[in-house]
Amino acid sequence: MYILGVDTTTELLSIALSEDLQLIDAVELDCSQSHAELLFPQLDHLLKKWHLEMGDIGLLVVDIGPGMFTGTRVGVVAQKTMAIVLGIPLVGLTSLEILASQVEDKDRLICPVIDARRGEVYFSVFEERDGELIPVTQNMALPPQGLVDFLSSLKGKIILCGSGAVRYREFMQAGLSDISDRITIEDGAIFPSARIANQKGYRRYLQKQLDDPLGLLPLYVRQPVSW
Repeated sequence: MYILGVDTTTELLSIALSEDLQLIDAVELDCSQSHAELLFPQLDHLLKKWHLEMGDIGLLVVDIGPGMFTGTRVGVVAQKTMAIVLGIPLVGLTSLEILASQVEDKDRLICPVIDARRGEVYFSVFEERDGELIPVTQNMALPPQGLVDFLSSLKGKIILCGSGAVRYREFMQAGLSDISDRITIEDGAIFPSARIANQKGYRRYLQKQLDDPLGLLPLYVRQPVSW
């Protein structure tokens, strides 16, 4: 089954074409301009490159956020529309769970942190149970100091990843110096990837955990603004 995944939640536009769990091709572009200007031409190019049409796609996957408000909305609306018009199954995933899945060392608590701008970060905490990453907190938006205070209350070793962890690395290292032996910042997982989203989406599909395209909405966590 062909799977088409889209992630427009960050400044990195990520599109992936897979067959079951096997990646066929992917596009990752710096999206300093409008996501809408790049998304549809890149989708069209990717399908034509592999001699496919939208009717050949058996599953659509989309990152619903949190992330850039306008960009997130573009991706969600695009995938929802194709799911409704063409009757293609749809799976929505959060950017935080996608990022957490990109961390190889899953023996620790994983805290994906996304730069939310305006002096805040989005984050959540996951742990692996029976081979599955399970959220152990809700999705939150706090100033970096709020994240430091929250992490200081946790027990066990913690891996931080994502654009927020990179941007506020020095601040968090200083604020978490008392538990520095338990904190690792992962440099390899900065932006959520449609490649990983496709793998997670396919597993959700096999478990019959599909989303209703009419009801699927962007996950903002805080009030939307135009960025």
